[in-house]
Formats: sequence, structure tokens, C-alpha cells
Amino acid sequence: MTFNIKTVNPKISVIIPVYNAQIFLHKCINSILTQNFTDFELLLIDDGSQDDSGKICDEFEVKDRRIRVFHKINEGVSSSRNFGINKANGEWICFVDSDDWLDNGAFQEIISSIENKNVDLVIWGIKLVYDKHIKEIIVPTAGLFNTSTEVSELLIRSDIKGYFGSPCTKLYSSSIIKLNKLYFDNNLSLMEDCKFNYSYFKYISSVFAIPKSYYNYRLGHNSLSLSNNYPDIFLELWRDYIQMRSEFYTSYNGLYKDIFNRLLDKEIEMSYITFTLALYAKKRTAKTRRENFAKILNRGKIEIFKGKSIYYLLKTNNVYIIDTVFKLRYLILKFRTILINSSFRLMRNSTIVICSLILLADCNL
Repeated sequence: MTFNIKTVNPKISVIIPVYNAQIFLHKCINSILTQNFTDFELLLIDDGSQDDSGKICDEFEVKDRRIRVFHKINEGVSSSRNFGINKANGEWICFVDSDDWLDNGAFQEIISSIENKNVDLVIWGIKLVYDKHIKEIIVPTAGLFNTSTEVSELLIRSDIKGYFGSPCTKLYSSSIIKLNKLYFDNNLSLMEDCKFNYSYFKYISSVFAIPKSYYNYRLGHNSLSLSNNYPDIFLELWRDYIQMRSEFYTSYNGLYKDIFNRLLDKEIEMSYITFTLALYAKKRTAKTRRENFAKILNRGKIEIFKGKSIYYLLKTNNVYIIDTVFKLRYLILKFRTILINSSFRLMRNSTIVICSLILLADCNL
């Protein structure tokens, strides 16, 4: 179906930042264009792509008048989303990443669910699509939440489930975003999504939650490149994010407060480990890595990981063993195709390989 008339004030503005995404871009865009709900505009923000992504966007624009394409210099995903916000004409704003896709019929079900309801935010589930398996995360409870206590409890339960790491499973009110001048932080390369979400939450009084996972989030193809981009101020950024969330729920004293506080404690310790793991991709010296592992051990918080494989590794209290296991874990991620096809068979009886694989699955880092 070809649409020849642009919608002036569409129900939804779909914003897709595009950067060197030619491999995945057709699937992503087609998942939007084939929705049976048609009252939307699609904004493709080409962020200075060096591959054929910009050309692909232009080709789609010719075929479907609901698409608007913008080419800009490379400034990052936050800049592209902000550009899209300024250009959006829709009542609602929906963000989609260029390597992901939506299920068929998603928009129709979402809009039908909130028809004739006063809603400031719509949330739904997500499918984490790995190379060989899919993990589904569903919102903890469904329906309309329109009191302060109900909204806080829904949000805190969703946070506990690890739900707020992406802006791509939500409909945001365009008027709330623009009235309060809410934008993604261009200075951040990590946790900018989470910061945006909690900035938005300050202005909402109602949420509608849908217990379906319409969004397919592709994982696995860029995990190493992301770890290589962890900034040296990663720990500072993570502490600020934890503080933001803690302060947001200060007035909430419900059933999930203690669970949430324990989660924050665990995230603090995991942030130290995450940062140290990034040192492998950054090619820092073994001495630097071991010094960081020593700091983790000296914090005396490893009981937080009890019951996980990482706990037994840290329990050795030996930075050389810990560093060796994590080093192998990094190499497995880096050369996994080669290892799986050849070397793994030769090394399958190695205890340290097994330990690393269990650790990888357990930490989900």
C-alpha cells in the first residue's frame, strides 16, 4: 500500500535515529509501514551515516508520503532523537531504534487500549532478541493507573524488572515533552535513555500498561563495541542515575520499597564490575584491571551476589583468578564464532571455560 498524502497532525510520530544501519534498516522501517494502524508519521533521522543507510531512507520516502527524512552531521543518538522531537507533529511520540522492529498490529492494539482514556504515558513489554534465544519482559501489572500511589507502584515495580533502560517501549505525550522542554542529554553516551524517562515521569499523573511485548530489541551484535565506549566517568554516571531513581521514590513507602533499595545496592556493586570488564575492551593493563578487582573485593559487598556464579568467583578473593576468568570471557565474546566452530571443542573440558560461560549467562553483561 502506498500513501500519497502526508498527515498534518498524526496520532503518532515515530522517530528512528539512523546511523550505519543498512543491514537492519529495511526490516525496521517495514515493521512500521506494515502496521494496520496508519495514522502516523515516520521521521527517519540520518545521523551522518557512512554506509547506504541515508540512501535507503530516501528510497523509502519516495514510496510513502508518511515518511520524512532528515540528513544531519553525526552527533549521536540523543541528538537525533532531539531533532526528531522538534520536528514531530503527532499527539504521541514513539522511539524505535534502527536495528529493532515492532510486531504487526502493535499500534492498533496500543491506540485502541487508550481510546477515551486520559493517559500521560503508555508502556508495554519488550522482547530481548539474542543470537540464539529471546527473553521476554512484560510489564508487572496491566491497566490504567491514575493516582499518585498507583503510578509510583507501577513505575517502581517496572524498574525492579529492569524495564526502563530504553525509551522504545512507550508512547510519550508530545505536549508534555514540548511544554516542559524535555530532551535527551547530548553529553551522555550511557544512561541518557534512563535519565530522559525519569525526567518525563516527573510530569505525569497517569499511566496505561499493556501486558504484551510489541517491541523486538536486537542484542548481541554490538556488545563489545558498547563496552569499548564506556567512559571513564561511568561509575560517576551510574551513581548519579541511582541517586535520581532513589530520590524519585522518596515519598513511596509501599510493599516494593525494600526490594527496590536492595536492587540499587546490587546495581552499585555491579557497576564496579561492569566498569572493570570494560577495561578489557579498552586494552588497559592487567595491573589496572587487578587493582580494580581488588577495590571491588575490599568493598566487602560480594554477599549481594550470593547464589550467582559470580559470587563463587569473587569468593576466591584472588584477583589473578578473577582477572583470568573475565579475560577469557571477553575473548569468548570477541571471537565467539571462531571459538564455537573450532576451538571450543578442543577446550570443552576446561573448567575455566565452563566457569566463564556460566558467568556470562549469569551476569548478562
